Amino acid sequence: MAESVSDTSDVKFVLGILRFFEFAFAVTLTGVCAWFHDRAAAAHFYNLYKVDVPLGFSVAAIWISAMATITYIFHSAGSQVILGVLDWVLFGGYIASAVVYSQFSSKCNSNRLVVVIQSVGDTSCGTVRLAAAFIIIQILLFLCTAILSWHLASRLHATRAGPGAQDRGLFGSRKRSHDQSTVQSEATAAGA
Repeated sequence: MAESVSDTSDVKFVLGILRFFEFAFAVTLTGVCAWFHDRAAAAHFYNLYKVDVPLGFSVAAIWISAMATITYIFHSAGSQVILGVLDWVLFGGYIASAVVYSQFSSKCNSNRLVVVIQSVGDTSCGTVRLAAAFIIIQILLFLCTAILSWHLASRLHATRAGPGAQDRGLFGSRKRSHDQSTVQSEATAAGA
């Protein structure tokens, strides 16, 4: 039992570190994308979905990362499941952001966003590449936290459920057994 408590505290510590980095990268990416939005609007370039999708998911990531720090107070399996689902949503959102953003070109002269921002008089090739790198980092961070949140939820459920927790699923329902001998013994016990 002491080993599982140690396992959950290690997972909680790693999740806390990853959540901090998610928050830090989301705040930075929000600022960078807001600056892109401002510069593109100043250049009268209104095809802003390439910047607005990562901006929207970064704002959502800030709120979810902040909410995740609050759930560490409660240490419940249910809150970890909810955060795991939200992490999967943000993981998918950042993949969509990477597809829409598509500013991963190594040549600054061929990058449309760089050309638009330079028309206003700003230089931005490094900033565009920074935003692309942060999107990739956020994809990896949210993948890791989604997996760890589900793992932590199952550990918390097993730790708090006590003996017989193996017979119950994460949401309290009875696990189904497809083993024929178990089905026959249950049928015999029910008939007796």
